[in-house]
Amino acid sequence: MSAFTLFGKKETLGNLYAGLLMNRLQMLYYFLIMPMYLAHFYMVWVILGLGLLSQLMLWMLSKWLTSPWAARGLEGFKELLGPKTIRLLAAVGLIPLFLKTSVIVLGYSGIVHEYIFPVMNKTVPLIAILLISCYVASHGMERTLRFIVIAFLGSVWLILCYLPFYFPPVADYKQLYPLIPLHPPLDSWRGIVICWSALSGPEYLIFLVPWLKPDRKTIKHLTIANLFTILEYLLLFVATVLYYGHEYLKTAGYPVLNMISYLQSPIFERIEILLISFFMFNVVFAVSLFLLMFYGALQITAGKTLEKNSRFGYLASCFLMGILLVITNEKLWKADTLQNLWPGFFMYSEAATFLLVPILLLIAMRRKGNTSI
Repeated sequence: MSAFTLFGKKETLGNLYAGLLMNRLQMLYYFLIMPMYLAHFYMVWVILGLGLLSQLMLWMLSKWLTSPWAARGLEGFKELLGPKTIRLLAAVGLIPLFLKTSVIVLGYSGIVHEYIFPVMNKTVPLIAILLISCYVASHGMERTLRFIVIAFLGSVWLILCYLPFYFPPVADYKQLYPLIPLHPPLDSWRGIVICWSALSGPEYLIFLVPWLKPDRKTIKHLTIANLFTILEYLLLFVATVLYYGHEYLKTAGYPVLNMISYLQSPIFERIEILLISFFMFNVVFAVSLFLLMFYGALQITAGKTLEKNSRFGYLASCFLMGILLVITNEKLWKADTLQNLWPGFFMYSEAATFLLVPILLLIAMRRKGNTSI
């Protein structure tokens, strides 16, 4: 009977996987509701500006990804920050990992409940997603990362469904003005934060260096992925503005999904169900990846090495994640007062990790004496 290994490595995957991984992590739950918070067309400048800031964060991350510490994996982290600090950070890191997973799973299961199975208990798709992701993750980090090819090909083409909204009679081009607002609304900061939260995800690449083996060309692939993400954001946002208008867009719920019901097909009666189904590839990949990271963080917190894994420990970590998700769904997510906190607490948590992780790693390397930064 072969040993149960989740973090083994037979071969490196390369920069292409890093680019695909980053792009799909930036196309999770938030982009589905982001247009509702941006609303006005002039907020395209926010998307472009945050895209530039995201590029700066990627440059900082690339310094770590190509550093000698990153090449040594967990031992490199211990050498840079110290074993005790790493155990503490691993324990703290369980919180953003859980929040990231909860937003994806609870958000997607809510969409499935609303658009596909309205009479089904929302917990059922939640458990289904978690079980599928547990199975995918049980094949190990290397095979899970290879699944990004399926996730990318299964979901990237969905953006083409929104091209008809750019042409009359659907598109109302008057909604594209003004380009520069004279009196920006006071709640514009919500759109800024949610857009930055949507761009988060590349910071998790720091844990995947042993499988990706970054080099000097990595920043090029990450830049292309970042540009592609910004292009997708712009295409979706402009399409929603042209279709809804800025006033109605603010109350559209899931604007990216609701507008698809306008399209008609001789084959599929409800195209939005098709889109939601294919989007599940991306959801399963992301949740599988975060389950492995969650288990790894538990291992490090307990003072164990990542080389020694057990089926019981892995299944226990998945069960723990499932229990936390069910409790969050039943006790917090459904409560009106607490559900309104997710654009706050959950969103700020993800925005903070993408902003702080590259900066803190850069500072740590500078203090350690890396003068090339």
